[in-house]
Amino acid sequence: MGAVYKARHPTLQKTVIIKKLTLTGSQDFVERFRREAQLMMEFRNEKIVQVYDHFKEENAYHIVMEYVDGITLEDLIAKRRFLSEDAALLIFSEICDALKYAHDRQVIHRDIKPANILISKDGVVKLVDFGVSANLEASDDDGLTKAGMTIGTPSYLAPEQIANARNRDKRSDIYSMGVMLYEMILGKKPFRGGFTPEVIARIEKGKYTHPRKVNPKIKRSTQGIVKKAMHHKVKKRFQDLGVILKKTAKFLKPFKTQEDIYSAIRLYLEGKDSLSQPKKKRLPDLSGKATGIGIASVIVLILAGAGVLWGIQNQLHHEWLDGENLGALQVKVKVKKGRKEADENYLHAKLYAENRQGSLKEVKDVRIQFQEDKELESKSYYTFKSEKIYLPQKMYMLLLYAENEQFRENFYLSPRIRQREILSMKEGRQITFTIERNMPELPVKVEFKFFAVHSGRDISKKTEMAVYANSTWKEWRYFVSGLRSGGFFSGNRYKLRFRNPDYQDKYYNLTIQPEQTSVNLKINLAPKPGSLYFKTDTEDVRLLINDSEYFYDESGDRSYRKLSSPTGKNQIIRLSPGEYRITAESSRMILGSSTVKKNIRIQSNEKVYLTISKSPDDDSLRINIH
Repeated sequence: MGAVYKARHPTLQKTVIIKKLTLTGSQDFVERFRREAQLMMEFRNEKIVQVYDHFKEENAYHIVMEYVDGITLEDLIAKRRFLSEDAALLIFSEICDALKYAHDRQVIHRDIKPANILISKDGVVKLVDFGVSANLEASDDDGLTKAGMTIGTPSYLAPEQIANARNRDKRSDIYSMGVMLYEMILGKKPFRGGFTPEVIARIEKGKYTHPRKVNPKIKRSTQGIVKKAMHHKVKKRFQDLGVILKKTAKFLKPFKTQEDIYSAIRLYLEGKDSLSQPKKKRLPDLSGKATGIGIASVIVLILAGAGVLWGIQNQLHHEWLDGENLGALQVKVKVKKGRKEADENYLHAKLYAENRQGSLKEVKDVRIQFQEDKELESKSYYTFKSEKIYLPQKMYMLLLYAENEQFRENFYLSPRIRQREILSMKEGRQITFTIERNMPELPVKVEFKFFAVHSGRDISKKTEMAVYANSTWKEWRYFVSGLRSGGFFSGNRYKLRFRNPDYQDKYYNLTIQPEQTSVNLKINLAPKPGSLYFKTDTEDVRLLINDSEYFYDESGDRSYRKLSSPTGKNQIIRLSPGEYRITAESSRMILGSSTVKKNIRIQSNEKVYLTISKSPDDDSLRINIH
C-alpha cells in the first residue's frame, strides 16, 4: 500500500520516516491511511512509534513519523533463528504494554506480527503500523470493512478474523500475540504452509504442536501463556492484556527500572545469548589489607572480563580456539574516484561454497558488508574493507557487484594455523578488487515533464528547455542538432534552464553517471508572483489572508511567513496568482471589534495596492483597492 522514505525534518532537526500511500485506486485505502495518521497522532506512548504529521502532496497522501534506528523483530528472529526464552518474554511484555495502551483507548491493531515490531539499537521496543486498525467504539468501522472480508496477515489471524474481519475484538490481537510469542521461542509459526482449507481447519480447531513438544526446555508458564492466548475459542482466551502482564511481572522483578529492561534488550541485540539481568550491588565488608586485595582482585577480574569481551567482539576466540578448522577472510575493494562520493558507491558481495562435485551453494548466514577505510584512501581511489570473517576451510567463490560491473574469484580458504605460516596471509586471506571505471560515453535518453508547483497541473507544452554549452544558452532543439546526435551523454554534467511565460525560470544541474543511459526528470515550476502593497491610516489593525495570518511568500525560496501588522507606509508581499480573501480586523473600537472582508485577484507580474482606512461616519473599517 505504501512506500517508505527516510528524511530530515527541517524544523524539528531530526531524522524522520515519511510513509507515502502509493496504492490510490481505492478510496478505502486512502481513508485507512488518513485514519492511521489521526489515530497515531493522538497516541503518546514511548512504546508506540510517534506520528508527527500527515499531509497531501499533489495526489499522494503522506504520514511523517518517528524514525527508529534498529531492527524489526522479524529480522531479529531470522538472524538468531529463534530467541532465548528470557529475551522473548521481555520483548513480548514490552509489546503487551504498548498494545494495552491502544486497547485502553478502544483501538485494536488487527495486524500484530514481527514485521510490525521495531527494536531500536538502544533496546526500546516499539509497535508500528495501525493501517488496518479499528475503533471498538465505532459501530460499522466507517464502512471500510465489508462482511466476509479478511484483514491482517494470515499466519497471525485469529479464527474469528479469518471467518469475518468485522469480528472486531481486542482478543483477536491477543491471539496474534500468542502466535508471535510461539514464533519467538521456537523460530517457526504454529501453523505452517499456505493459506489452504487444511491449514484454516487446523487454526479453527486449535490443532498445533505445543512449544514444549518442540523444545522441552521451554518453561511450563511460558507454554501456558501461548496456549491460553492462542485458544481457538474466544471465551477461553485471555480477555485482557493486563492479565498477561501480571503473569510476566514475576519474570520482570529483577528489572527495577525501564532502563534496566532497555539495557538488557540492547545487550541481547549486540550478541548476548541470554539476557543480562541486573544484580543488586553488594560492597565487600573488608578492612585493611583484605580490602586492598579485594579491590585489586575486582579490578583484575574487571580487566580480564573486559579483555574477554573485547576478544569475543573481535572474534579472537575463532583465531586461537578454532585455528585448525576455520580460516580468516577479508575483502577489499578499490574504487576509482569520480563524481560520486564514497558513500554513493553501490557494492554488494555474495559468498558461495563449493562442494566435492563442483556445484556452488550460497552461504546465506554470512553477510559481507563494506566500510570505507579512510586511512587507505588515495588521491585517485576510495578503499572499502569488509570485517574479518571466519569460515570452515574449503573452496569458495566470491561474487561482487559494483555499480554495473560484476567480479568473481574462486579461492581456497586455508585454516588459520596454515595462514599464519604464509606472510601474505598472516592476517587472513585477502581478496582485492579494483574498479577502474574507464567506461565509454554512452548516448542518454532524457525525458522531461513540467508541473505547476501548487496545483500539480502538467505545463510541459508551454515550457522550453535550454542547455548551457560553449559559454551560451542553446535552446534544446539547437543543442541536439548543433552538437552530437542525442544531445546528452553519460559521464557528463549539464547546466539546464527551464522557462515558461507564466512561471519563474528554474536552473538545474544534471549530472549523468558513467553507467546511466536513461534519465527521467519531473520539474515543478513556481508561478511568477504578483505584488500586494498594503498600508493603513489607523492603529491596531490585523490583516488576514484567506482567514490566516500566515502566507506563502513567493519571493526568494518560497517560505511560509507570518503577516506583519499594517503601518502608515506601504508594505509589500509576493503572492502566487489567484483569488484571495483579505480580512482586516480592529480591536480598538469602544463597542467591540470591527471586521471587514474583500476578495482580490492577484495576477503574475502585476501590482495591487490595498489601503485600510476608517469610515468618518461610524468608525468602521474599509478596504480600498487601487
